[in-house]
Amino acid sequence: MPHVTAQQIRRMGTHALTRDGIDLVGVATNLACWNFALTGTLLGMAHVQSPDSIYSSNGVGQNPNDAILDVNIFPIQCNGLKATATLLNHPGCAAELQVLNLHINNAMAGNNAAQNHCAEAMVKIVARKNGLTPGVGNDRYQLHMTANAWFGWDHWALSIRAEQPGRPRIFIQTVTGVPLAHACDRIWDEHLPVTVVVNLQDLHAAQVTFINLVNMFGNLCVGCGAAHGRIPSNPFNAWHRCAVCNVVYCPTHGQALVGKLSWNDRTRSCGQPGCGGRTSVAANV
Repeated sequence: MPHVTAQQIRRMGTHALTRDGIDLVGVATNLACWNFALTGTLLGMAHVQSPDSIYSSNGVGQNPNDAILDVNIFPIQCNGLKATATLLNHPGCAAELQVLNLHINNAMAGNNAAQNHCAEAMVKIVARKNGLTPGVGNDRYQLHMTANAWFGWDHWALSIRAEQPGRPRIFIQTVTGVPLAHACDRIWDEHLPVTVVVNLQDLHAAQVTFINLVNMFGNLCVGCGAAHGRIPSNPFNAWHRCAVCNVVYCPTHGQALVGKLSWNDRTRSCGQPGCGGRTSVAANV
């Protein structure tokens, strides 16, 4: 499956992060949060791959054929696993089904650790059913889910580990009716009590296509993510910006650029692959 290139992630890491992020222009606003985070395509809630169809069959618009959890809506509670929670109905999910069978009774009894195990198993099953591969160790991509209860879901998002050392993770997410946003510093619905984070080995081509719509550099240093601050550039604090690709270099990373044309030349060759432009000292960024 395709991956987001390191250069693209480096570009994304030059944008300052905020809760609401930066809207991607030209993306339709009819994607639900799970549409982007799980497939990158527009699917209805009655589709067999929707989280509702996989979690439980008791809600409106859900497909009951493969439901895993027996959930009451009024009063809201989990009554255990459904008869359809089998490897036959959920191929490739043996490990997660084993976790559910092992912990579901303690989870229903209120054991917090058991509830966490079940919540994580359900997120991994939903990921697998949507063609994603949960993994361990490599946290380049992560799938995030927040919920009101361990047996449900409310919001889904993706995040990417920044290439600039020490920079926070970059969240990409949406909800129905708003544009897809990058440069978010957290998952939305962060007030909810249940949070699950799962490493992913890969993404869908459609998701990578959306992420590649971030086609401009921000105002942070491409090398380290530092911000210029209020002190204007000077011979001892020389920030560079490329006239072609608009990338920014802090004094440390600007000094490392090559291509000086004379002893007093303040311009440099831009270090970004395929750019070919030259930088100049920027008074402010």
